[in-house]
Amino acid sequence: MAHDFLTLLSRDEFQALLTDFPLMKTETVPLEGVRGRVLTEELLAPEDLPQATRSCMDGYAVNARDLFGASESNPSYLELAGDIPVDHAPEQILERGHCMAIPTGGTLPQGADAVVMVEHTLDMEGNIEIRKSIAPGDNVMLQGEDATTGVACLAAGTRLRTQEIGLLAALGVSRVGVRSAPRVAILSTGDELVPIESRPWPGQVRDVNSHTVACLVREAGGLPMSLGISPDDLDGLTRTLAEGVGQFDVVLVSGGSSAGVRDLSVEAIERIGGEVLAHG
Repeated sequence: MAHDFLTLLSRDEFQALLTDFPLMKTETVPLEGVRGRVLTEELLAPEDLPQATRSCMDGYAVNARDLFGASESNPSYLELAGDIPVDHAPEQILERGHCMAIPTGGTLPQGADAVVMVEHTLDMEGNIEIRKSIAPGDNVMLQGEDATTGVACLAAGTRLRTQEIGLLAALGVSRVGVRSAPRVAILSTGDELVPIESRPWPGQVRDVNSHTVACLVREAGGLPMSLGISPDDLDGLTRTLAEGVGQFDVVLVSGGSSAGVRDLSVEAIERIGGEVLAHG
């Protein structure tokens, strides 16, 4: 047994040890398969998102200065200059004293800097009564607000969740470089363990850890594989551990890590040329 087996490390010291482990290989994966994977390189936005300044509300595109002081008791009136389709950028320039009807997602015309919600307006057949003052930028998404062309939008090492995948889709990125998902072998040890389908006798317990650890591996982005249950037999444990290390990226061993006569994990690790870096 290693001399420093029972020497404890702080959390920070232990985490520092993990930085010395080799990184997983890189692979390029279609967007539908990247959830939970880790981005390998910094991603620069290939375009602005949004590509143009757009409305967040159904309402009217306006120049906010035209509505200074507007209220329920003192409304402002703007001449309706037309409608903006949701799927085309307007060519018309909005002049002062005018407004244009705009749907959610519609592109603001040149000359407009805000959108007033339709709930604060009244259509008076060619003129629009507006009962609320607004500031420039109200109810709009500015061009490049979410991502700017050539600027990093996701850092290397980012774990790709639903929201990051949505950003990639919005930018038209269909494939990204990610770290390979680690193949993780799980080995439970102990004479007292029985499969969960078995009825344990006094002194026996069901092998719970292999199932709960497999779930944790999946949540962390790994691919779990059970190596079954190993009894407290040094030769058998050593063989199984060596096979696991030879076939998988990570081997997780549950049990046998204390200092009792049947706690054999450390000796098995040393038999296959390994070293205990931290304990406890």
